[in-house]
Amino acid sequence: MPETEAPPTLMVYSDAQLHALACIVCGRGDRELLAAGHVRTEVRPGQHLVWAVVACPDHQDGARC
Repeated sequence: MPETEAPPTLMVYSDAQLHALACIVCGRGDRELLAAGHVRTEVRPGQHLVWAVVACPDHQDGARC
């Protein structure tokens, strides 16, 4: 039996998370925010935007995107 890939997970981010004003994991913006990489959102099929994102100290290690 052939292996099948799991479908991609749909992530929903707030405007604050996409504009680096809130943690990409928990959404809090009332703490120190540190660089956490980038996320890619699909605008329409085949077209994407790439966003620089941040994470709070509690999530910085697990948030590398």
